[in-house]
Order: sequence, then C-alpha cells, then structure tokens
Amino acid sequence: MAKAKDSPCQKEACSIQSCLQKNGYQESKCFRELQRLKECCIKVHDLGLTSLCCPLGQNHGSKKPSSM
Repeated sequence: MAKAKDSPCQKEACSIQSCLQKNGYQESKCFRELQRLKECCIKVHDLGLTSLCCPLGQNHGSKKPSSM
C-alpha cells in the first residue's frame, strides 16, 4: 500500500473517502475534508507540482487564470 508521502494530498483524499463511506456518501457531511483536499491541491499547484489526488485542468491555485 502506498504511503501518504508518495503522492501529495493522498492523506486528504483518503480522509474524504472514509468520511463519505461513514456518512452514506452525503458530501455535505464531509465539507471539512473536502476543504482540506482543496487547500492541499492549491499548495501542490502553487509549487508547480502535480498529484494523482488533485483534479486536472482546474484553476485551483492562487494565480489568476490567463484570459483568452
């Protein structure tokens, strides 16, 4: 089994899964866990890194998206 340090934000993603299972897959019950993953993904993005646990192609970072 992979350790949390192997993939940035893996610990937060696993916390979401545990929370959802425990709460009958009601996202509203896992808001705190979802926020922690989002914050982790922002940090990862701002460092120029990627993580399998973070959505791709979304502007999560503090940098403003470029205009078209």
